[in-house]
Amino acid sequence: MAPDTIMGTYDLEKKVEDTVILIEMTRQNYGDANRAVMIEEAVQELMNAKMRITEANRFAIVSFGEKSDVLLDFDNWAGVEPAMQAIYDKAKLMGDKALLMVGLNAAFQCVVKSMQKLAEGKVFRILIISEGVFAPEKGDWTQLTDVASKIGLYIDAIKIGQNQDVTLKRITRSTEGDYVECNLKEIKSWLPSFAAVKKKTNINQTDKDKNSKALLELIAAPLKTIREQIQTPKDLLKLVVSEDQTVKCGICYSLNCMICKGPPYACGAFCPNCNRFFHVHCAAAWSENSKDMPTNVFKCPICFSLLKVPGAVYRVKVLQSRLKDSFVPPTDRVEMIKVKASELGTNWKFETCAKCHAIFNNPEDEVLICGNKDCGARYHPDCIDEIEKSHQGRCRVCDVNIRRKFDAVVE
Repeated sequence: MAPDTIMGTYDLEKKVEDTVILIEMTRQNYGDANRAVMIEEAVQELMNAKMRITEANRFAIVSFGEKSDVLLDFDNWAGVEPAMQAIYDKAKLMGDKALLMVGLNAAFQCVVKSMQKLAEGKVFRILIISEGVFAPEKGDWTQLTDVASKIGLYIDAIKIGQNQDVTLKRITRSTEGDYVECNLKEIKSWLPSFAAVKKKTNINQTDKDKNSKALLELIAAPLKTIREQIQTPKDLLKLVVSEDQTVKCGICYSLNCMICKGPPYACGAFCPNCNRFFHVHCAAAWSENSKDMPTNVFKCPICFSLLKVPGAVYRVKVLQSRLKDSFVPPTDRVEMIKVKASELGTNWKFETCAKCHAIFNNPEDEVLICGNKDCGARYHPDCIDEIEKSHQGRCRVCDVNIRRKFDAVVE
């Protein structure tokens, strides 16, 4: 393996796996007590089989139906018995309809949370246990499986019964996963077969894939904004007046930002995993100087999670130029580009507004993009209204004049 591989440290002999067991808990699949017990016993046999291979394997448990619920995540994995107890204590029926995308999205988030830490190389898997009859819903599973295949995530499935829906078969095929059809009485003998280690891990991708910065950007978590962190007036007071170490930047180790010279609350953000405080500008400068990372991604120095800085490189360059008294605001006006959030790509859920730093919640949400091809900052329409009133209509990232005329073309 090349010494500069950026996807983590790997032990090829162990081939450790993190597996999300995604169980359909609709009334049809889990409503009968005897049926539920048979599925649970099969799940326990699978876990025992994986533990016999290596005790470093971990499981997360997610249930789905008309909604989803994480019964156990990877961070709380403590062995087979506690995992089964989590199912007994937390499992509940999720209605009559099985919404596959609802379940897959929840399972995918469990995997991404584990991948962001990049503590060691391993296989990542989602195992679906379902009747295979799914209700129509918004969303396209092909986008999710496309991302899954790029980051080396396998999706396996075991379909209970003889229903004719082929969705599960197509999903597993698109991610090189395993697929089995069986009746309920056979599930206890079939499910442990999924314990077999995959023949390849993401370490077996090509050198180009292993070092693809685009993959790191896909799984990087956005920094938690000040707005998300402050829940009470006491939280705000601590940030404004305290000199406690917890509000000193984890990069520059100062209260005030070394770049914009502002106090913590002016450009502060937090790691969503360990809650470490950072100045956004310090994080942006660090990510810009990380040669083996995308220009807007860096590793948290405390918990080593992958984190993404909104509008990182371009904003830092502008600020640095201003501090040197060499910045001349652009005079040309550019036209904003109007799109839906879903048009931003498969990782649209992680895109944030350049003004309020909040994410775009709905795929149908309107997003306004700065027309400067070297910038491309994203905004909520309401945030643009505020910018036009208080910032003379200038982009918060590249400082060009922007106007709402939507005949520009995305380049």
